[in-house]
Amino acid sequence: LENCLTADDFIQRRTWLIYEAPHRGAEVLDEVVRRMGDMLGWDDARREREATRYRYELGLLAGK
Repeated sequence: LENCLTADDFIQRRTWLIYEAPHRGAEVLDEVVRRMGDMLGWDDARREREATRYRYELGLLAGK
């Protein structure tokens, strides 16, 4: 994961999916959160925060 500590960091900065993928990485968000959570020992609350944070970023890009 290249020292990533958040799903947002991975999807936006390490893979650029937010800029290059058709759905800006939303299509892989659940899988990224699941895998990172498994590797980093996140509980369910942390996983939800990670997903919510990324969805918020997507909303900013959409002007919401």
